[in-house]
Amino acid sequence: NNNNNNMKEEEEWIPHWVHTGHLHIDGLKMSKSLKNFITIQEILHPNNDNTNSILKILSSPADNFRLWCLTAGGGSSSYRSNVTYSEDSGSMKEAGRTRERIVQFLIEATEWINDDNNNHSNSQEGGRTTATTTKKKWSLQDYEFYSACNASVHRAINNGLLQNDLDGTVFVQELINLVELGQKYYCPSFEEGNANTNRDPMRHCVSSLRKLLSLVGFTDKTVKAGIIPLSSEESNYNDSNHGTNNSTKYLI
Repeated sequence: NNNNNNMKEEEEWIPHWVHTGHLHIDGLKMSKSLKNFITIQEILHPNNDNTNSILKILSSPADNFRLWCLTAGGGSSSYRSNVTYSEDSGSMKEAGRTRERIVQFLIEATEWINDDNNNHSNSQEGGRTTATTTKKKWSLQDYEFYSACNASVHRAINNGLLQNDLDGTVFVQELINLVELGQKYYCPSFEEGNANTNRDPMRHCVSSLRKLLSLVGFTDKTVKAGIIPLSSEESNYNDSNHGTNNSTKYLI
């Protein structure tokens, strides 16, 4: 008996409990007995009559569902509340649009960072032209952008996940905030006289966004968007529909 008591004192059995709400479909709690459940396979492989192959490349039902779960079914409620699932619901579609927005930013920002015309300078040496990477001095705007990204990451992790009972809504809001910060930073580069050509702050923004996505379990199709080469079939689709001539294509 003494040994058992000592073991109980040394080992704490189930120190934490997490109470979640119920998952509903069509107003009723999902239940095997009611046969109103949806399987994982049905979520991962939804029936879709759309034959547009570029949409299939963009699609990731699993990551759309992850976003949906983070926001407690698209609302502002906690994971402790009941949520209603529907493949055709506005919240699921909004989760898909949000993910596409994040993915599109990762692709465009990565292309901008890797733009050889702005990222390298040519020099003549021994009769040969070589490309050299130039380090640019950071401006005040660069530092402000870098600091804003760090503040967004801090809020996502601390205010969203750690200090606010796993508030996925706050976390997703900060993902979008990083996207908007990045877009505002590189978009002025298209305006003459107002160009941000320093790639290092943008590298930090993109890297931070990828790390946050990975932290909550998103797949490589989202996390590594823009850095995974396309298959030959998908590259041919991009060439025929967008007239791209780049030697490297990337997965959206």
